[in-house]
Amino acid sequence: MFIYRAALQRRPFGFPAAAAVVLFVLVFGLSQILNRLLGIGRTSA
Repeated sequence: MFIYRAALQRRPFGFPAAAAVVLFVLVFGLSQILNRLLGIGRTSA
């Protein structure tokens, strides 16, 4: 919601774009950590 409001209320899109990249990195990192902890995607040998 923050990124959406920042993009619509502010003309320069630099700050909302940077916030979106940070959000993407956080979600990607969290998903990688959960995949490793839960063993999702591993094949049994």
